[in-house]
Amino acid sequence: MLLTEGIVLRTLKYGETSLILDIYSRDKGLISCIAGGVRKSKTRLHAATFQLLQLLRVNLYYKEGDRLSRIKDAQPVLVLNDLLDHPIKRVIVIFMAELLQKSIREKELNEGLYNFLQKSILELNELTDHIADFHLTFMIELTSFLGFRPVSNFADQRPFFDLQDGQFVAISHPRNTLTNDESLLLGEVLDKLEGERQELSLNGKKRRILLSGLIRYYQYHVEGFGNMKSPEVIHVVLS
Repeated sequence: MLLTEGIVLRTLKYGETSLILDIYSRDKGLISCIAGGVRKSKTRLHAATFQLLQLLRVNLYYKEGDRLSRIKDAQPVLVLNDLLDHPIKRVIVIFMAELLQKSIREKELNEGLYNFLQKSILELNELTDHIADFHLTFMIELTSFLGFRPVSNFADQRPFFDLQDGQFVAISHPRNTLTNDESLLLGEVLDKLEGERQELSLNGKKRRILLSGLIRYYQYHVEGFGNMKSPEVIHVVLS
C-alpha cells in the first residue's frame, strides 16, 4: 500500500464504470492507475474527484514494476473551484495537462518538479489578472526541471534562437533556429522573467507566435513529443 500526494495528468474512460489515470506523485514520480467503479451512479469514489491537475491524497495498491496500480481511496488536498469554473483557466489546465503528459516520463522521485507543479497549480487557481499568459510562463519555467532551460542572451548581434543549444546565436539555420518573430518574442519574455517572474501582457498574435516557438523547442528536446491538440483551443479562447 502507498499513501502519497499526486497530480492528475490524464484520465481515460475504461470499461463501463472505471478510469485509467496518469498521476504524477510526490513519492514515486509518474504512476499509471486504475480507479474502479467511479462512474457508477452510487459509489464512494467519484469520477469528479479526478479532474485534470487536481491535487489529491491517494491511497494505492502499489507494487514496483506493475503497469497499473489500483486506487483504494483518493481525496482532494484542496478544492480548486476556480480551475473548474473559470473558462480561461479551464482551457489553460487542459493545455498544461497535455504538456506535462507529453514531457514527463520519470518513474522516480523528483520532489523539486512536484513542488513546482503544485505551486503553479495553486497560483493559477488564485490568479485574477494576466491569466491569458500563464501557460507561456509555465512552459518556460518547466524547462528548468526538464533540463533544457533557454539561455537569456538575446542581443542585436545574436537575434536567432538556436533550438539545439538553447541560446541565441548570430546566424539563422532554418531547421535549428526559431523564426525572427519567435526569437524576438522569446528574447523579450526571457528578459522579463530573468530574476523574478513578471507579467507579460501579450496580445493574441504574440501569444500564438511565442507558443509556436516554444512547442518547436519542446519537440526538439523531448523525444516523441509530437504535436499538441490543445493549442487550437487556446488560440480560439485567448485570441
